[in-house]
This record gives sequence, structure tokens and C-alpha cells, in this order.
Amino acid sequence: MRRLLSMLLWIPLIGCGGGGGTGGGGAAPTPTVTNITINGPEGPYLVGGRYNFTATVTLSNGQTQAASGTWGGDAPTVGTMSSGVFAGVSPGEVTIWIDVTQGGRGTRRMRVYPSYNATWVGSYRLTSCTDSGQIRSQGRFCRDNFANGDILPLGLFMSQNGLTVTTTVYVGQLEFEQATSTMAEDGRLQVNAHYENEDGLLIDAVLQLFQPQTTSVGGTITQTWTAQGYTGSGWLTGDLVDVVKQAGAGAAPMAAPGRSLEEMLEAVKRSD
Repeated sequence: MRRLLSMLLWIPLIGCGGGGGTGGGGAAPTPTVTNITINGPEGPYLVGGRYNFTATVTLSNGQTQAASGTWGGDAPTVGTMSSGVFAGVSPGEVTIWIDVTQGGRGTRRMRVYPSYNATWVGSYRLTSCTDSGQIRSQGRFCRDNFANGDILPLGLFMSQNGLTVTTTVYVGQLEFEQATSTMAEDGRLQVNAHYENEDGLLIDAVLQLFQPQTTSVGGTITQTWTAQGYTGSGWLTGDLVDVVKQAGAGAAPMAAPGRSLEEMLEAVKRSD
């Protein structure tokens, strides 16, 4: 009987002892990285620009903390990434990344745009000239002044803020009004420039520009020349040739091709 009673009293003590053991202070699991965010300017990112980035990790316990690690990129010809500093090299797309010491890799896809912010001087090669009305019959616009293959002077003074570019076009001795344009996704730029003088000469020029290299601008130019009070027009097209960046030089009027526009208009007036 005493033995049975001892067994009955001993059984609950085993149960109590086991429960106390499971409530002991075991080590909590180490939080893991659930997300990596690369923080920095939203762009646009320009050739020649330098931009600072940092990284933040989100942990499985909901906390966030600054991340450290190794930075890099997959297209060094477009942009380089080192110690959190990104430098634009040439137009294109690049993915930057950081391998964080807490574990894992964060990435960010970016596009680098051209920088047109400079003075560019060169010329364009005439590819066609057509004229009509009095501009043709009396001013002899194409016949006396322009032939396919002629090399004509061109200057561009350009200032850029993000993707917005303000351009002053110089054709020969003529300075066009400032024109403001927005760069396209592929880095190309259309400039619509206008010239008008007190004698009623009007020129509308459209330039389609791109940057084959950081030191040169390529593209095409079209010009429509008219004179108030006279019929017809002159229409020129050309391809940009050797338009290159000038170091520290302002765009200046250049020698006019053949007769100046003023002289052409005077020829039309004299023929009336």
C-alpha cells in the first residue's frame, strides 16, 4: 500500500518538472534579410555625372538597418559603381548592385542619358535644296547659292537641366532664337529653332540630334526659308559633319555660306 501511494505522489512531480524545463530561456533565432533597397537620386543620370547611393536591409523581424557590402555594376562602359558612388560614362542602361554583409544582393536598373551641356561647333553637308515661287524665280535660292555636297558652318550653344535642353543655333552669321527641347528616352533630341529679322526673313530649322560619342554630336538639319510678302520658299536638308565639343569656347557667328540671307532677300526685292 505504501509503495502504491509513493508511486501516485511521484507521477505529478514528473509532469511539473517537465513543464518547467520547456519554459527555459533558449536562444532566439537570428533575423534574416528579407529585402534590400538601394537608395539614391531618382535621376535622370547623365554622362559625366556622379551620384551617391546607400543601401538598407529589411529583416525578418520587421526591423530595418543600414547595409554595408560590396558595390558593382554590369555595364562599366555605361556607368561605373564603386563604394556607393555611380559615375555616368556613356548613354545606355546599367544594373548596379550591392552584395550586403548581412546576406543577399540588391539591384537597381538605371538609364544614363547624354549630356548636351556644351558649345558644339562644326558643319553640315547639304543633301538637298529645293525652292519655289519668287524665292526660286527671282531670288534663285538654290541655283546661285547651294549645291548638294556643300559643307556649311553650324554652331550649337546648349545648356541642360536634367532632360530639358535649351539651344541657340548658329547657321552662318545668323543667330536663331533660343529653343527648349526635352530629350527622348533613347537620348535623341529634336530642336525646333526659329529666325526672323526686321526685313521679314523667316527661317524655321529642325535638328534631329544624337551623341555618337561624348565629344561629338551627329544628326540632321532641315531649314525652311521664306520672306514676308514673297511667294514660295527655299528648303534645305543636311547631315551634321564633325560637330564637336569646344572646351571653354562660346559659340560665335561664323562665315555665311555664299550670299547672306539679307542679300538673297534684297535680290528678290530688286526684281519686283
